[in-house]
Amino acid sequence: MIRIGVLDTDGAFTDSYFAGKKWNRHGQRIEEGNRKKAGFSHAEYVCSHIYKENPDAEILLLPILGPNMKCTVMELIRGIEMLIDLKVDIIHISAGNEHTYHQELEHVCRKAYDEGILMIAAHSNRDVKATYPASFPFVLGVRSVDEKEPGRIIQIDMKKRDIIFSSGYFSIYHLGIPKLHHGNSFACAMVTGLLSRGEAGDYGLVNAFQKSSLNRYYPYQELKTKKCYFLSNRPEEFLQQKFAAQITNAAVYEKFRPEILEKWNGGNEIEGYDTVFIDHDCYSDIFPYKNMLLNCMKNNLRKEWVFRYPLFNLSERMSFFRNHRMVISQFFL
Repeated sequence: MIRIGVLDTDGAFTDSYFAGKKWNRHGQRIEEGNRKKAGFSHAEYVCSHIYKENPDAEILLLPILGPNMKCTVMELIRGIEMLIDLKVDIIHISAGNEHTYHQELEHVCRKAYDEGILMIAAHSNRDVKATYPASFPFVLGVRSVDEKEPGRIIQIDMKKRDIIFSSGYFSIYHLGIPKLHHGNSFACAMVTGLLSRGEAGDYGLVNAFQKSSLNRYYPYQELKTKKCYFLSNRPEEFLQQKFAAQITNAAVYEKFRPEILEKWNGGNEIEGYDTVFIDHDCYSDIFPYKNMLLNCMKNNLRKEWVFRYPLFNLSERMSFFRNHRMVISQFFL
């Protein structure tokens, strides 16, 4: 089992999303003043993105960041040393020192690298020339550039050993919040989750994703040019009806119901429509139907399937593409 050491804030991890997940806290707990309005700490957001890509990962959380999301360089060094002693496979770091180089920090990161530990660190969210440890050549850095009209989702800078996202906004739909959250920490967590799945190569599933047909944001404007079968869990809401009219050319607009999936799951093809568009804003309600939806898609490979919210993680989408040569499209990561 892959063991991931996470240096971050503390967290309660009482939300149902974390039920059954493997995690432990090491070190002294820091009482938080940085819990967000939605009730999650920064560490809970980060760990949720790791689990989103690898639900089977084991996380060892070491709280070193205080309410201001800061720590000293010595705290960061001691945290890395402790995770080395705990023999983790990956170290995920959301913290860093902007501009200032510290030899002791480089030495401990090099020690982790020499012991075969993959270090993944987020670059600063601010426009700075360097962030340590993310800028060290033996640490995999993750950053985003927030392009105005992003095309490819990620690219790999082999020279700097950076993974670059074209947008820094990530969905927290899996936590029951159908909104986007901004920050390199969450990009870093997604990369950590993917690389912890252990596929071959220096960049594993990240490299496979970069080279695949999945590496693009779905051009939602195209929905207006297609005949859509629009399923929603809230078709009676005015704003949802307005959204459907603005974004799609829906020939059918109805409530998401298991009976519809059962019909398609039984081998009945969806005739007369180019695209099935599913806009379901409650993750916990649609999650039990993931396998049924996958079977529906297998029975209707000639149709385009688009989800407004990211029900499937990247590895699930890559696996489906490999097996069936069909892209499951989602608006966000």
